[in-house]
Amino acid sequence: MRHHYIPKFLLRAWTGYDGCLEYIRIDKEELRSRRRPPRSVAFGEDLYVMDLPNTDNTDPQFVETEFLKRVDDRAAKARMKLMTGETLTPDEGEEWIVFLMSLRVRHPDAVALLRREGAKVAQELDENPWEYMASAGPGDPLTPSGWVRHNAPGYLENIGISQLQALATDATILEAIRTVKHHSVVDLRSCSGHLLLADNACILVYGVDHPKFTLALPLSPRMAFVSSRSDEVTNTLQRAPLPALLKTMNQWSVEQARRQLYAMDKSLHSFIGFHLRTLRSREDHAPRNPQRPPSGAS
Repeated sequence: MRHHYIPKFLLRAWTGYDGCLEYIRIDKEELRSRRRPPRSVAFGEDLYVMDLPNTDNTDPQFVETEFLKRVDDRAAKARMKLMTGETLTPDEGEEWIVFLMSLRVRHPDAVALLRREGAKVAQELDENPWEYMASAGPGDPLTPSGWVRHNAPGYLENIGISQLQALATDATILEAIRTVKHHSVVDLRSCSGHLLLADNACILVYGVDHPKFTLALPLSPRMAFVSSRSDEVTNTLQRAPLPALLKTMNQWSVEQARRQLYAMDKSLHSFIGFHLRTLRSREDHAPRNPQRPPSGAS
């Protein structure tokens, strides 16, 4: 099953009359770009599937079909309200925050990290096997991790991916974002250019605990959701000329993207290429998550 780490309802906003968007690979020496429909980008085959024994009644597609589908369905409705200037209800606001956090933890790189958690737990179990060996019977597995795999099939393999829902709904993070006081939808329809969408779509500027924590998500090629804890950052964004703000948000997306960017057309290739060269010239290929206010904001 195709599991989309960026939902198709969001990707469709970047499509043209051909029903396709511009799919741009940035993980190669040179940019590679082609037209593709939303169903053919930003997905992994069985990305969130759980490895369960045949005797388990749990649906191995649970994370996708029960959790992420519900999150995406509610987020699609919230997005439409935001774009038409309507205010989200408290419940809708909560669901929107969960969606934003889900975009962070469902990316393939984050999922791979979660899946490695099981191997890490198994290794830690086996590092000090003496207590287990002292109590193990003649027919028991030779290692503690072997015992867990025998008696709880799938536990170690799924311990990481099973945390995805918990991470997206983490009460501490939700509360930190819930208390952010500045929320707005930026309308860039008067600009000649358009916003990029990164494969790591939800942009975080500074960490969640930082006093200048700022979060942004392109809602369409010319509208974006922005939330900030900082009066300074909010005032800067409000004062910035819209073309400069569009450029800054696109720079954020390029810096945050891991392997792919999505655009309406090829018009931003030069912009993307310039910023990629800048990134690659930084010492040790510095992380792409921006840690500074918008360009020209100071």
